[in-house]
Amino acid sequence: MQAIVSRLEAIKADREQSFKAKSRGVIASEASGLDQWGNPFVLIVKDNEGPSYSYVLISRGSDGQLDVASPDVYFDEKEEFILGQPERDIVFRDGLPLKNAGK
Repeated sequence: MQAIVSRLEAIKADREQSFKAKSRGVIASEASGLDQWGNPFVLIVKDNEGPSYSYVLISRGSDGQLDVASPDVYFDEKEEFILGQPERDIVFRDGLPLKNAGK
C-alpha cells in the first residue's frame, strides 16, 4: 500500500499529468489492485481549489467492508492508530497514514 501511495504522490507532484487518469493505473499495477486480503483498493479523489487534488486510498481490512457509510468522511477525520484490529480500514490521505493498522 505504501508503494502505491509513493507513486500517487509522484503523479500528484507532476502537474503536467492528469492525477485522476493516472492514479487508477498505478493502483492496478501494484498487486493487481488488491490489498493483502484480496479486496480491491478504494480510491476517492477530491478536487481542491486550483489545479490540485486530495485523495484517500483505502484498504477495507480483513472483513472487506468499509468502516464508514461513505469514504468521503476520511477527508475530514483525524489520524488514528488501529494496531491489532485487522478488520478496520487502513487509510492513507494525501500520502500520509490516517488509519494505520501497522500492517
